[in-house]
Amino acid sequence: ALGLARMKDGNYAGAVDALRLCLEGNPDHAGAQMHLGILLENAGDIASAKERYVAAAPFADSEEPFLRLGRIAFREKDYAAAIRYLGGAVRRGLRDPRVLANLAGAHMELGRHETAAEIYEILLTVDPSNAAAHNDIGVVYAKRKQFARALAKFRRAVELDPANADAYHNISKTLEAVSPGAVAGAVPAA
Repeated sequence: ALGLARMKDGNYAGAVDALRLCLEGNPDHAGAQMHLGILLENAGDIASAKERYVAAAPFADSEEPFLRLGRIAFREKDYAAAIRYLGGAVRRGLRDPRVLANLAGAHMELGRHETAAEIYEILLTVDPSNAAAHNDIGVVYAKRKQFARALAKFRRAVELDPANADAYHNISKTLEAVSPGAVAGAVPAA
């Protein structure tokens, strides 16, 4: 409680000290581990923050440590770790569109297109107006050479977000793959 009170007062150094003191007597206190991890992450000490999140994970009542570890791993381009941690958050019931997008993106980065497609489909049930997800699953379909499905997803992405340059680019690439030279005038106007 002292650590949280000091955080609210803006005394972050005092909060860190109070949380560390709390953890000396009770290292399994997930809440204190999480709060200390958040303070350390905000201060830029990512390595120490990750240690705190890992310590909190076995005792946490929520997906928060998995979520934070997954986001850090994704930013660090450690896609296997991102999958492990974000997958843990999803297994605990989290259906946040950003988490699902990062989880699918990590699978894409590792060439696991089928798994990415499954996650994008789940994401679209949670957030059907997510233009980026429509575009990204279109990429999966294009890689499978399912060009009609890919074009439908890219066009839906453009409908939802007319400024989505990636979707326009993917429409052009897909049309070019289907019929070389057919791109001129085939991309819908914004």
